[in-house]
Amino acid sequence: MKDGNCRFYRQHDHYINTCKEIDMAIHNGKCCKNTKNHIVLPTGVYLPQDISGNCLLDRIEE
Repeated sequence: MKDGNCRFYRQHDHYINTCKEIDMAIHNGKCCKNTKNHIVLPTGVYLPQDISGNCLLDRIEE
């Protein structure tokens, strides 16, 4: 369900598919996109569900 927030960075003015912070995080080696265009760790592994955070960026940085 879309709530108007970017799930990556928790901003209200865009959705994850237009998030510029993703490009920055990829450039800094914090994450990457897999063949399905999903945000994953640099190793290609999905983020574990048990890592806490308010958004994907928080969980990646954890």
